[in-house]
Amino acid sequence: MRDWIFCYGSLQADDFAARLVGYRMPSVRAYLPDHRVARLPGRRYPGIWPAPHHTAQGCCYALRRARDLQRLDRYEGPGYRRQRRLVTTAAGETRLAWVYLPLAGRFGARHAWSAELFIRRHFRRHLRAALRWRAPRVAAPTTGDA
Repeated sequence: MRDWIFCYGSLQADDFAARLVGYRMPSVRAYLPDHRVARLPGRRYPGIWPAPHHTAQGCCYALRRARDLQRLDRYEGPGYRRQRRLVTTAAGETRLAWVYLPLAGRFGARHAWSAELFIRRHFRRHLRAALRWRAPRVAAPTTGDA
């Protein structure tokens, strides 16, 4: 089974996400019903919260390898947990995808967030900082047949 990941913040930028996992992932526009994307206090990037009657917009990437999730986990850091949610693509297909949700109470109040504004004002600085980050190489599992 192919793993899908729903991205609603900075990872929506194809080039940025590709640099983190090492290849350009196939993607489609997608929506997460009954959730809302909002900026985290004191940060330029957003989180996502359950919110009836709202729809979070983002994209859904197809991952090739399990270790890609490990790289994205490291990038997202300890303030988020990865959970599966049903997302809907722009074509109307429903997919089970991973979503990074902020830990309850971790970030406090939520503020309006705009992907367009983030890209225009903060993306270059965010990209430079993120590219200093280096995902660890994940060793291939050994079988014990030395």
